[in-house]
Amino acid sequence: MLLLKSNGVSTNTITSVELEMMADDLLMITINNDVENQAKVFNYWRLIGNRQNPPLEIGVDIDKKTVHSLTLFIEKHNFITSKTLNIHHKKGNMIIDTNIFKVGRYIDAEGLYSVSLNEKTFKCIFNNTAEVNEGVINGRIEYYLTNIGVLCGFAICNLSDYELDEFRLLLNNK
Repeated sequence: MLLLKSNGVSTNTITSVELEMMADDLLMITINNDVENQAKVFNYWRLIGNRQNPPLEIGVDIDKKTVHSLTLFIEKHNFITSKTLNIHHKKGNMIIDTNIFKVGRYIDAEGLYSVSLNEKTFKCIFNNTAEVNEGVINGRIEYYLTNIGVLCGFAICNLSDYELDEFRLLLNNK
């Protein structure tokens, strides 16, 4: 997965979240972790799944060594019951070990993710067996790390009424 350089953090960036219903049973979530970054070319780590869920894509700014964007498509069956996480939190933006991109701009990893909605928080965990140890909070986005500094999920916190309605629309579709 996406290893972090010694769990480093830098200053916060401005983030944005967009939700768009692509079909009755498919919601696209796009997170821009650095709105002011005008770079056009990023490297991508992609969780390609196994046909049980659509892919998840993380854009990485190779120069800043930070996550630039996350794009995720979710379906109703991707939702599970959320478990409470008792973790240590830091504020800032993660510094990423970008050496994984020495072989190319795209890294594809097999695996699944699950999502949950709990009051005003949406969570996505990339590896259900991962033990979440730490959270790095940048604006409304919280990134989850394992005890060895591997990115294993994220959360969108403080969901607006509009965002909650979009999730409810997806969950209530038959």
